Amino acid sequence: MAGRNPLKDKLEDEELDLSMMQLTDVPVRDIEQLGSKVLTVNLSHNLLTTLPGNFPLLSHITKLDLSKNQLVELPENFGGFKNLKSLDLYANQLVKLPVSFAQLKN
Repeated sequence: MAGRNPLKDKLEDEELDLSMMQLTDVPVRDIEQLGSKVLTVNLSHNLLTTLPGNFPLLSHITKLDLSKNQLVELPENFGGFKNLKSLDLYANQLVKLPVSFAQLKN
């Protein structure tokens, strides 16, 4: 099936579970194609070291789990997640947060 979104099977009740998939990149385009019905994204237990700059453009996300990756930094525009209410960064390698992090109000 041409054009089928490979993440569609990972979406259940507004939660996209991409945990434990050994991802090294966030499939932003595929997440974007699922639309605003994706409110929770679980990217825990992967191999992420950085996040793409266009990831915070998915501003409808309210819960984001990035725990147990190897993140060393967050994109400068991370504050673009304006609807984010829950963020888990446990067990990463972060040494600093971007200035836009202060824009996260929820």
